[in-house]
Amino acid sequence: MGKGSLEKTPYGKLALTLGEVFQFERDWLPEVMGFVPCSACGEPAARAYLRILGEKPVCIPCSGDDR
Repeated sequence: MGKGSLEKTPYGKLALTLGEVFQFERDWLPEVMGFVPCSACGEPAARAYLRILGEKPVCIPCSGDDR
């Protein structure tokens, strides 16, 4: 179990049904997008959108960039 399936409802629509909840057997998850705390405000900022101000990583609003 643990898999979903699509089933037709009495109204002809598709509905997703879910199976049992299960324990993930690994002790790690791959990182999809890393986050780093902004040096100025402390909020998490995605690595892909960091700006470097001096030598410190900052988020876009703290960098002064108008994006």
